[in-house]
Order: sequence, then structure tokens, then C-alpha cells
Amino acid sequence: MDLLLALGLPVVLLIFSALLLLIPAAIGRQREKKLLAELDQRELAIAGFPVVDTETMPTPTPVSRSWLVSGSVVVGAHRGQQFLSQLKNLVGGELISLTRVYETARRDAQLRMIEAARAQGATGVVNVRINHSDISHGKQVATEVFIVGTAIA
Repeated sequence: MDLLLALGLPVVLLIFSALLLLIPAAIGRQREKKLLAELDQRELAIAGFPVVDTETMPTPTPVSRSWLVSGSVVVGAHRGQQFLSQLKNLVGGELISLTRVYETARRDAQLRMIEAARAQGATGVVNVRINHSDISHGKQVATEVFIVGTAIA
């Protein structure tokens, strides 16, 4: 009986710990897939809308008015991504799971900026700038992406 307790308790704790990691990771991955599919649909809806980081459009475009537009988003990494990035930090190299978080945040912020510009009647956005900041609280990893540009019509 003592042997069963000595072996059984660590196994139960190990299984419980794995579940605490795997369940949030599975939920986070499912939400991430849903968000990526939504981003793909939103990008299709704005396909062909000109957005450049230069001060003017590549082809001469008459401009009757211009105004500032922006988009921002804060995206957090789920526990599975955080765990994988901590393991990868031990040996070095690209933190692929966190790269996906940054890329998703950038895409979403850019779409928000473009959608705001289109809703206000813009025909394009010039002089686009991207800023980001990392937000961390304890072990929670998040990033804010802020994109700003000049809408033209």
C-alpha cells in the first residue's frame, strides 16, 4: 500500500499538471485558429485597398482631403505558447509560438486601421507606421501593436 501511494501520488500529480497545461493550450489553439480564419476573411474583403509606408501613392493620386487613422490591438500568448517559448529560451533560437502572436496582432491592427479608413470614405492610406510594445504581468506575455497612417480621399 505504501508503495502504491509512493508511486501513485507523483503520477497523479504529473497527470494533473499536464492537464493544467494542455487544456488551456488546446482552448487557446482553437481560439487562435478561429481568429486566423477571421483575419483571412477580413483581408479578402479589403484586397486591393492601397496601403503604403511612403508619403505618397506610387502612382499620382488626386487628394481632396486627408486625416489620421489608426488601429491597435493587444494580444496575449496562451499558456501553451508561453511554455514552449520558455523551453526554447533554454537553447536559443526563434520563438516561433510568440512570432505567431506578434504576426496575428500586426495583421489585426492593420485591418482595424484599414477598416476605419474605409468606413470614413478613404481611397487609400499613406505614410503607415507600426509600433509595438510588450506587456507582461508575471508570466503572462502580451503585445500591443499600434498602426497609424494618413487616410486620403
